[in-house]
Amino acid sequence: MTEGTVVYLTNASTLSEELEDERICSALQLSPAATVVAADRPGYYDLNQATHRLLARGAKRGKAIRVRVAADGDLEVLGEPLHLFG
Repeated sequence: MTEGTVVYLTNASTLSEELEDERICSALQLSPAATVVAADRPGYYDLNQATHRLLARGAKRGKAIRVRVAADGDLEVLGEPLHLFG
């Protein structure tokens, strides 16, 4: 894997249940093997843990994107990607 992505859910505390990583990757057109989902909520990695997971999977470059989950379940990318490493 050359590049990995951390998807950070900004409003995870308002979610009624955990979203499946595959659903998030599919909606954002990201490879599940190169993506780690993070949030400030039990059941998810925090940003540091997610970054470590990408490095452990062999990513040479990493970025993070902020994603808001709408009430109807749609995902909205917020702002530009943040360079993490590499």
